[in-house]
Amino acid sequence: MYPYAIIGNCQVSALVSERASIDWYCAPRPDSEPLFGKLLLL
Repeated sequence: MYPYAIIGNCQVSALVSERASIDWYCAPRPDSEPLFGKLLLL
């Protein structure tokens, strides 16, 4: 239905694609700069 899902525990967040790849990740807080980012074309 949706190509991406967000997972996290209120301290870290990750955007996971339907292929199980992590395309975006930020830590130590959800509003921090991303540590890993992929160009997302939706």
